[in-house]
Amino acid sequence: MRFLVEDTGIGIRPEHLGEIFDVFHQVHDPIYASQGTGLGLAIAERLVRLMGGDLRVESEPDQGSRFWFDLDLPEVAAASRAAGQPKVVAVRGSRRRLLVVEDDPHSRGLFRDLLLPLGFELYEAADGEEGLRQAQAHRPDAVLMDMRMPGLDGLEATRRIRALPELEHTLIIAVSASAFEHNRARCLEAGADDFLPKPFRHERLLELLSTGLGLTLVYADASAEDRGAPQALQVPPAECLQTMLEAARRGDRERLIEQARDAEELGYARFAADVRALVEGFKMRKLRHWLESLRDTS
Repeated sequence: MRFLVEDTGIGIRPEHLGEIFDVFHQVHDPIYASQGTGLGLAIAERLVRLMGGDLRVESEPDQGSRFWFDLDLPEVAAASRAAGQPKVVAVRGSRRRLLVVEDDPHSRGLFRDLLLPLGFELYEAADGEEGLRQAQAHRPDAVLMDMRMPGLDGLEATRRIRALPELEHTLIIAVSASAFEHNRARCLEAGADDFLPKPFRHERLLELLSTGLGLTLVYADASAEDRGAPQALQVPPAECLQTMLEAARRGDRERLIEQARDAEELGYARFAADVRALVEGFKMRKLRHWLESLRDTS
């Protein structure tokens, strides 16, 4: 099997092709002023060699490059969907407005392809300044905020959105390629409600949105997927939600844990687990917002 990556970038001069797989090597050429091979190609070349292949390259300056390798691989049976990973096929609840603030158009395209088919209303911004303007103009229910952008970065854009009274309760999910705990803490301190590391799992993004916005994810039942049988989150009656909401407004964690236990005994296990996770994570604002949304759509 051949694996090949081809681009139409700045290319590599012939005299440098033999050097790019060296560890920490950066080509000394003016056109590479902001580019460097670093460790990536060296690691890739060694991994391919360990698997029995040979990483090769062809390139022309100003035309692009082609990297490829061949591997002898055994045939395997088609993999079935992993247990415990049902597919999300729909989202139930009132139509929600989302704002994606991301400078990379490909990343915005990923969000668009995932969220539009599920019924979300989507707005996009390519930097923090535009994101701030879009947030004020459209009053989104949730913002997916990339942290690293030119100009006004995600941290400052998050702080400014949080400072606006009309957007005080807007759900903000920080999206970052840095998953270190200190980076996550900085995002939460700036006002983000939750943190989504890149590359993100689609299921995790949808879980965060459903919890924060009080939506119900509809899953394809793995045992009856061909028939399209859905499996939705079961939510207690509106009066129970109101009682929990009052406890959440008081910040009564012990009472909320008791109410979650009662809900579990009544058959609302997934709902109870979500409540406990928010309470134990001290995410009372998110819990209030979620319970209000569930109550309003109940």
